[in-house]
Amino acid sequence: MRDHPEFILVDIPELKKPSTTIPFSKAKIDWSKTKAWGDGGYYARIFLNVAGREPEGTISKNDYEKVRDELIAGLKSIPDENGRPIGTMVFVQRNFTSTCAECA
Repeated sequence: MRDHPEFILVDIPELKKPSTTIPFSKAKIDWSKTKAWGDGGYYARIFLNVAGREPEGTISKNDYEKVRDELIAGLKSIPDENGRPIGTMVFVQRNFTSTCAECA
């Protein structure tokens, strides 16, 4: 999945922010320090860099839910410019997975 995203946006205070978006294929990413990344779409999909699933995964399967829950809490706590909650909603993929054989 991470080979196909269109853009990467950097929001790390100690790094100089680019003046424009960078095509993902041209971004220099240190996957050994990456816990999550976004992959296109208008609904902001976010993926965790899981060891054993991703080529340079950093999150053990045992830590997956903990890291996911921390990320969800962080996303939900993002305020507007006045410090008020913006009502961010997070949907976990398992919420949309069906066991219905006809749905596959």
